[in-house]
Parts: sequence; structure tokens; C-alpha cells
Amino acid sequence: MNLRTFFFILSFLTISNFSFAQGKIGRAEDSLKDADEQSSNSESNSNSFDFSSSDDALFGNIFAELFGRFFFEAFRGVFIELPDEKQPFLTAYPYAELGNGNYSNNWNDTSTNWRGAITIKYISESSRIKGGHLNFDFKLSDKLAIELDYLQLRERSTIYENDQLAIYSALFKYNRIRTKHFNAFWGIGPTFVDGAVDEMGISYAIGAEVFPIKPISFETSFNQTFINRSTLNRFQGYMNYHLKQYRFQVGYEYLKISSQKFSNIGLGVGLYFN
Repeated sequence: MNLRTFFFILSFLTISNFSFAQGKIGRAEDSLKDADEQSSNSESNSNSFDFSSSDDALFGNIFAELFGRFFFEAFRGVFIELPDEKQPFLTAYPYAELGNGNYSNNWNDTSTNWRGAITIKYISESSRIKGGHLNFDFKLSDKLAIELDYLQLRERSTIYENDQLAIYSALFKYNRIRTKHFNAFWGIGPTFVDGAVDEMGISYAIGAEVFPIKPISFETSFNQTFINRSTLNRFQGYMNYHLKQYRFQVGYEYLKISSQKFSNIGLGVGLYFN
């Protein structure tokens, strides 16, 4: 082996060891941290346009008023509610009354003014990456709710250093669609990413749950967080089996932290109380 070949092999081994010095979680943290620096260093061009209007002021005022009313009514209809919508009643737990999921059209012995739910999940992507998911959902009324969520991933390896990542979030939710067999919500709130990121961002979320037949329901949700000029996306899809105040879950959780993607299988158990 000549000297040139020796140095070539040594350089290759050095680069290879450096590339494996981090696990998937470590690369996710770095990509989320570096997103702000990359965005700051990149040049952005913006064009400004000057508009001059010769329209009559009266026409402009009328148009603005009509557009404002239309926008308000559309916003209220989609995100809040219409004045003539029927108000349902929250049930003590899903399927507490035969044929009803989270809501009932009539007040009865299964109805309640508020309800809490706590859910614990075990999630796993591979033999190296596993985690836990703790969720607390408190319905203040049939419309408003507060959701607290804690997600932690752990990565173990014999090649590089073990790593972990924790995500804390709080959502202020509005249950827009409330029927016996289908519910949908939207929400907004802060999210904090622990570990090497150590940053807080703002999140929005949408979700829905359908109750086709007792004791089964299907739920899905999407949550996007804007942090360090990058995004953290979370998607969940679960099948629930309801047994009085308890529920058992099996499903899928997808997590995308900047450029890194995690696909997890989830198993969970939950408890409703009021």
C-alpha cells in the first residue's frame, strides 16, 4: 500500500465517521435550529407596486362595505356558527347514549356541561426510535376546549450518542361541527420544542372524529407549528374502541421536523371524566 492510497482510505473513514456522528433526532434538531440562520443569510427580493385610483370615493366605500359583510358572514359560517344552528349537548363520554357520539340533540341523564379526557400513547418508528405521547383534553363547554399535549421521542444507538426530543403544546380549540356522528374542530396556541432547539413557536390545528357505529370511532388531526422560519408538522390518524368511560386506540402518527420525517405506530388508552 503506497502513501497516497493510505491517506485516501484515512480520509474516507474520517468523513464516514463524521456523517454517522448524529442520529435522526439530532439531524432534526439541527435542521430546525439552522433554518433561521439559513433564511437570514439568504437574499430575498421584494417588489413594491404603487396603485393610483381614480374611482369615485362613494363607489369604493360601498364596495368595501359589501365585501366586509360578505367576508364576515363567510367567516362566521365556516369557523364559528350561524344564528339558526341547532345547539347540541355534550355527552359524559362517547356512545354514552345509543346512537350518539360526543353530542346528543336532547338533554338527558347522559348529558354534561363539561368533560375531561386523558390519553397515554406508546409510539414507535423502529427498534431505535420510540417514544411516549401524553394528551389532556378539557372541554369547557360543548364548543370550547383546551388541549395540552406532550410528545417525546428517544433514539438509542451503539454508533452515536443517544438522543431525545420533547415537544410541548397547548391548543385553544373551538368545536365547529357538533353532530351525533361527526365532530370537527380548529385551534391555535403555542408550541415549545425542547432539547437542542429550545425554541417556542405558534401552532394551528384542525381535526375531526366520526362515529359510524358503537363502539368504534375514527379520528384524525393535523397540527403545524411555525418556528425559526421553518415548520414542524404533525398528523395523527387513530381508530378508537370505546368501553364506557375508557377508550383503546391503535393508529399512526407522522412527524416532520424541518427536513426530518418520523413515521410512528401508536397504541393508546384513554379515560373520560366529569
